[in-house]
Amino acid sequence: MFFNLKNSSIDMLTIVPHKFYGPKGIGALYMRSGGRLSPLMFGADHEMGFRPGTENVPGIAGFAKACQ
Repeated sequence: MFFNLKNSSIDMLTIVPHKFYGPKGIGALYMRSGGRLSPLMFGADHEMGFRPGTENVPGIAGFAKACQ
């Protein structure tokens, strides 16, 4: 299923790869420009200040492979 987010009324969209045979425990958030979120955890500046911690590189690679 492909759709154009520019022409939709979707403001935020979460994508989880375990729904299409990818790894569990990782995901992506699409947020339309101008959207606002407040961080739930505080610490480092990862993910534009939304969450602290180190990126899960193997999970990200598995997410990309599942998308292919």
